[in-house]
Amino acid sequence: RLKSMVEIERFLEENTRYGATISDFNFQIRRPLQDSKRSASEAQIQGANSNLFREYIGAEFTGVKFSDLPINAKTQFDFILSFTIDYTTSSPHSPTNGKFNIFWDSETLSPNAVQAIKSKHKNVRVALSLGGGQRRQRIRAVHALFCVFLVDNAVSSLTNIIQQYHLDGIDIDYEHFDYSDPNTFSECIGQLITQLKKKNIVSFPSIAPFDNEQVQSHYSALWNK
Repeated sequence: RLKSMVEIERFLEENTRYGATISDFNFQIRRPLQDSKRSASEAQIQGANSNLFREYIGAEFTGVKFSDLPINAKTQFDFILSFTIDYTTSSPHSPTNGKFNIFWDSETLSPNAVQAIKSKHKNVRVALSLGGGQRRQRIRAVHALFCVFLVDNAVSSLTNIIQQYHLDGIDIDYEHFDYSDPNTFSECIGQLITQLKKKNIVSFPSIAPFDNEQVQSHYSALWNK
């Protein structure tokens, strides 16, 4: 089962016998979790009328550029730079307690490249994603009071990256949890998103849960916060 656009794109590249590329498909992105404050009919109407498309980019270091993807002018097209992680960039990697570093293909997907694609396509926004599927990027168990320290570091480091790269949003894509309970996860990430929005650092947040019981429990707590 292919779970992401990156996996689909890689599958098509490796299986050329199908004679298809990612641009041959139309995708509609639906929210995996439903807002409890809205009725089911309202959620269905919004999903049916959605013109939002989001694509993760930069994690594979294959030189894929923003301009390599076809952009439909009638959609809200969001690129999500993958990923930022609060670990050192040099090996052996070690945690930096909320001080995030860039782990995407920053040579290809540079600040100038971000400005260029946004200038050419007014319907394009660019965000960064926290976490990703890397096994080293885990949500570690933290005391609730330590959460404040982590968030302060995260707000500071992410603000620098977001402003340097002229970004619009933040995506939460943590996939591994080391004994971190859903409430602490939702509190830390909730504080981070709230502060970045209040300071007008980002204009939109997004979350990326998938069909896994542990992942769903953590993101459900965040969604309901």
